[in-house]
This record gives sequence, structure tokens and C-alpha cells, in this order.
Amino acid sequence: MVNASVCSVVIKDSQVKLKLIPDKQFIRYLIVGGWNTVFGYGLFALLYFLLSARIHYVIIAIISSVIAITMAYAGYKLIVFRTKGNYLAEYMKFYVVYGFSTILGIMLLPCFVELFKFNIYLAQAIATIACVFISFIGHRNFSFARAPTPRISD
Repeated sequence: MVNASVCSVVIKDSQVKLKLIPDKQFIRYLIVGGWNTVFGYGLFALLYFLLSARIHYVIIAIISSVIAITMAYAGYKLIVFRTKGNYLAEYMKFYVVYGFSTILGIMLLPCFVELFKFNIYLAQAIATIACVFISFIGHRNFSFARAPTPRISD
């Protein structure tokens, strides 16, 4: 069976079946990711509202990202990928994936605000959406990847 993010192709007994229904893991990812996105965006908006007179918006984005990433780890580990143990190793891998995604988002933010003159809230929303797709691929294939099952040859 070859799983894609949104559908799966099942090859069994020389028959190929295409399932267009998203797999359960991807549905859980969308639900937990939706919550994480709302939480992270809301945290950024709140901190920006409270601190923007004293702290640059990029620093606010970094602070809110660190908090949101830590919160997201628990949801992805326990609800989406349902892995056991390996807390520290997965957490570090999780930070690598989210760190990459977050750095990309933080780099996009000034582009949208300074170059394209987008409103700060719209710019953060667009950057967040772009990062959602990158993160799923990284978490599925790296952060919470399971070791391949050894095959017994005939």
C-alpha cells in the first residue's frame, strides 16, 4: 500500500484501487493542525497587540512560534501520529521540521509586509498557510517516521 497525504493507492492481488477518501492520519492532522494554526496565529495576534509598541514584530513572531511549536508537539505526537516513547528524539526532530517551516514563515513575513505592503495580520495568515503543507510532509516523513518493517524474503 502506498499512502499519499490525501488519498491512497492499494495494490493487492494484481488489482489497483484508488481511494479518494483521505486517510485517518491526514484527517487528524488537519484537525490538530487547524487548532495549532488558530492557537499560533491567535498567540501572535495577542502578543502583537500587547507588545508591538515595544517589540519588533519579527521578535514577536519568534516568541509566539516557540510557544506554539511546543504546544503543537503534544497534539501531533499523541493524536495524529500516535507514536510511543522516543519523546526527546521526536521533539528534537519536530523542532527541526517546525524550525525550518517557522524560519520560512518569518522570512516571508517581511516580504509580505515591506515589499507587498500587506496588513501584518494578513501577512502572518498567508505565511502560516504556506507552512502547514511543508510541516505535514516533514513530520510524517521525519519527525514521527516509523522504522520500516523488516521483510522476510522467500
